[in-house]
Amino acid sequence: MKDPKIKIILVDDHQIVREGFKLILLLDDRFETIGEAESANTLFILLKEKTPHVIVLDISMPGLSGIEICKQIKSITPSIKILFVTANVDTTHLKAAIKVGADGFLPKDTSSQEFTTAITEVAKGNTYFSSKIAGLMVKVMSQNSSDPETKLTLRELEIVKQLADGKLQKEIASSLFISPRTVETHKKNIQTKLGINTTVDLVKFAIREGITLL
Repeated sequence: MKDPKIKIILVDDHQIVREGFKLILLLDDRFETIGEAESANTLFILLKEKTPHVIVLDISMPGLSGIEICKQIKSITPSIKILFVTANVDTTHLKAAIKVGADGFLPKDTSSQEFTTAITEVAKGNTYFSSKIAGLMVKVMSQNSSDPETKLTLRELEIVKQLADGKLQKEIASSLFISPRTVETHKKNIQTKLGINTTVDLVKFAIREGITLL
């Protein structure tokens, strides 16, 4: 007798990404995609009707971030496994994911084979962290509060990344659903925390810490 299929909900704000995941899962009879969502609101509505074994979740989402989504789900239904598949591959996001109870963490350039392996492992109750982030895992485990990157919140880190990627404050505000004035306030707070004075210095910090390569 076959094992029951692993039920999965896919959460990513990019439709093409969800469609790619669905295609991979459709080709493997161990899995069943029971829903998909492009935001926290859509996901929480879906969870009132369906209970997955695994949620495949991105970190950068409109509204609530994937980290915040994971925290809420784990506080309400800890039996649901959370596998992050994200382009946000840096020590701050990895540490935050672990802190809120993530069961797995993959970069978006992972292979389809590793993707399905990770789902299978977390569904069994194991944790799965990609071998590609082994170096980051070591850094996270050895990191202490004196590291400059740990002084920043996830929202501040996202703003640093976008500034380093050449985005204007108006563009950043639009992508994060906040006002340009709030972006400016965050930027000033970031500079104060890091002891730097210019956007150029922020970019240098982002390059040094690998934030601009997310």
